Amino acid sequence: MGEKQKRETPKEVIESIKRPYFEHIWVKYPGEKMINVTSSHTIATAEADMDKVAKLVQEHLGKRLTSAHNHPNYNPFLKGILGSKPTPSLSDFNNFLGEDRVKTMVIAQNNAYTGELEGYGVYKKTKRTPSAEPPLFQRFLYGFASEIGLTKTALNYYAGNFDIKYRFIPAEGYHLRGNKFVKSDKKSLEGKVSATTAIIGLLGSIFFLSANLTGNVISNLSLKTSNMIGVVLFLVGVVGGLFYFRRKFSKRTK
Repeated sequence: MGEKQKRETPKEVIESIKRPYFEHIWVKYPGEKMINVTSSHTIATAEADMDKVAKLVQEHLGKRLTSAHNHPNYNPFLKGILGSKPTPSLSDFNNFLGEDRVKTMVIAQNNAYTGELEGYGVYKKTKRTPSAEPPLFQRFLYGFASEIGLTKTALNYYAGNFDIKYRFIPAEGYHLRGNKFVKSDKKSLEGKVSATTAIIGLLGSIFFLSANLTGNVISNLSLKTSNMIGVVLFLVGVVGGLFYFRRKFSKRTK
């Protein structure tokens, strides 16, 4: 028997598309690979091949599916100012609510030039979510709020009124700013903490150990206690420095 072929992850599927600057549509069933069902697409819209979707539904009768599509980010270098976000458009929400078989909707934000995945927006129905498109007035409110930049307000309104749970999942090296994924700063929190720990530890050890050299007693501490604190702080500083420089070195070798 041949070796079982490893199934591609959703991230690998999304990053392997040939036209990352266009929207694409996928269907995924539990435990199976995401399948591209796109029939036509542009930089801002995509249409599904309904014959292909119907065939998949027939093969998986009674099973709930996950619908996924991407929003190409044309402004990855502008920190959250412009560019597509992993939030649903009005038509995304209407299609999601109007399709009983779709339990979860995933919107992937990808770099329109390199295809790199930047993060996901995941939207899940609950038992109380209605299985019909929202009334015209509510659709108008969501569309209008989104157009004038109140995406988060509109999203919270829809999610609250239709019992939809959502969360944003950044890809490695990215974080959420507002409603958009952006690249994390090169000097991450981990690096800052390591550097700060090293500096405080080493400076603190010099301060306490200096009592042994000068013969001065710090506050009510004995020389022995002062030395012990100094040695501990010195070790903390060395460990912090090792973590900091190891992280810097590993970045350069990648």
